Amino acid sequence: MQKGLKILVPTSILFFLVWTIIQKWTLVFNQIASANFILLLASLVVLASTYVGGAYFWYKILQAISFQTSFKEVFRVFIVSNFGRFIPGVVLHYVVRVYLSKGLGLGVKEGLSTVFLEAYYNLAGAIIVSLLALPIAAKFFPPLWLFSVAAVVLSVVVFIQPVKVFALLPRLPYLGKYLPEVIYKNGFRGHLSLLGLSVGFFLLYGVAFFLLISAFVDNPLSRILDISGLLSASWVVGFLTPVAPGGLGVSDFSLAFLLKIFYDFSLASFLALAFRFNLFLAECLMFLLVIKLFGFDVVSSFKRSK
Repeated sequence: MQKGLKILVPTSILFFLVWTIIQKWTLVFNQIASANFILLLASLVVLASTYVGGAYFWYKILQAISFQTSFKEVFRVFIVSNFGRFIPGVVLHYVVRVYLSKGLGLGVKEGLSTVFLEAYYNLAGAIIVSLLALPIAAKFFPPLWLFSVAAVVLSVVVFIQPVKVFALLPRLPYLGKYLPEVIYKNGFRGHLSLLGLSVGFFLLYGVAFFLLISAFVDNPLSRILDISGLLSASWVVGFLTPVAPGGLGVSDFSLAFLLKIFYDFSLASFLALAFRFNLFLAECLMFLLVIKLFGFDVVSSFKRSK
């Protein structure tokens, strides 16, 4: 039943967004016909760089648990495992990451630690960048309440190191026995470094989306922070939704809904899906790069490298 929902929910949402676009196809088509392809290409290049950045981010996490390997090998594992994000079972790409990491000499316990840390810092970075959209939210909710909550969240994310959070996980009733004790040897400065990298990653993510939107719609440069904040907020929604593999569908709908502040909903739906397509295209380009560097048998090559 749960696996069926993981297919049904994203598919239903994507069909709804397509249906929304069709309702005002003339409006959307006019924007497509006048698209700036240079900006579209720039968006794709920036998105491709985020995958290199994501691999580097995991490389730094590996260093945080005192595991040494080459960035080239880390890049291969990261890109190959990342393809599992869109398969029902939201954690599959993490499972594949741990499995492939064994070919690098990384133990299962250490591999699980790295994916726990990656998920933690990705969520923390997205939450921080989503705070850029607070001025928009303040138009609909009491500003004092919003900024008070933001200050508390920011303080928790910045000053509480993940090792302290994960130390509590194995103590949870029932679920705790399935969760590993996370290995983490970074101090507070290392914690801030990883947090800064994650924030930078989501800001770059926002730049890529801003470029894509600007390819279809005239946008003031000052809107880039708002766009980055809304994009990160939709990513958080997708990440925390268990029935959406890789946030597919849920994050797209939430992004389109948030973009209604600036654009017609049909156009916003098109922009959300166009960004999803650009993400997939950038990921395919990175996968082709891995094949170019390592050959077609990218999985078996891990076994030979042991």
